[in-house]
Amino acid sequence: MNNNHNRSFFFNVDGFTILLFLLLMAIGWFNIYAAVFTDEAVSIFDMNTNFGKQLIFIIVAIVTGTAILLMDAKFFSTFSPVFYGITIILLIIVLVIGRNVGGNQAWIPIGSFRLQPSEFAKWSSCLLLAKYLSSGNFKLTDFRTQVACAAILGLPMFLIMLQPDTGSAMVFGSLILVLYREGLSPYYLISGVLMIILFVTTLLFGKLMVSLALIALTGLLIFKYQKTEN
Repeated sequence: MNNNHNRSFFFNVDGFTILLFLLLMAIGWFNIYAAVFTDEAVSIFDMNTNFGKQLIFIIVAIVTGTAILLMDAKFFSTFSPVFYGITIILLIIVLVIGRNVGGNQAWIPIGSFRLQPSEFAKWSSCLLLAKYLSSGNFKLTDFRTQVACAAILGLPMFLIMLQPDTGSAMVFGSLILVLYREGLSPYYLISGVLMIILFVTTLLFGKLMVSLALIALTGLLIFKYQKTEN
């Protein structure tokens, strides 16, 4: 029985995904080393350098990932509301005592270490969203379910925008693709794409030109609809 458990653990892991993960980490590590490379003989394993510290992060990520794979999945489902609540509290705390780095008040100083709550918020929000959608007979075609999903993702997204950290907040917006695969109406996805196009065209051509184009398009659609009705 133990042998079957060990075999199932290894065979349930997507080896190709793990390989891609390791390759991406290695490429990032070598890129950091190449960016600060000098003629002086400095070992790539020197922990006093940026690439040496990156190696520590890589080792920690591998150990953490292995530990997560060994844990029972029910642990994350059970404690996902707790994780979510803790990250929300941290996102509020960072707005009060956070350190401003690069224009974003997104870091909580803990001695020589800095904690970025938004990174944990991404993880905890995904866990809570998965728990909610799998805990009952919820359908994303129901308005109440859509509001609940929007609240789960919208609260941390709103707090992150107050930092402001637009890049991290946009990650939550990408989860609409996950919801779309679970049954969310494609109109939400299309609306999001149209808003992005509108934003980009406004930057390129100015508000006046875009406004005139929208008015003309609206008039054309109304004219065509009335003609069809007649």
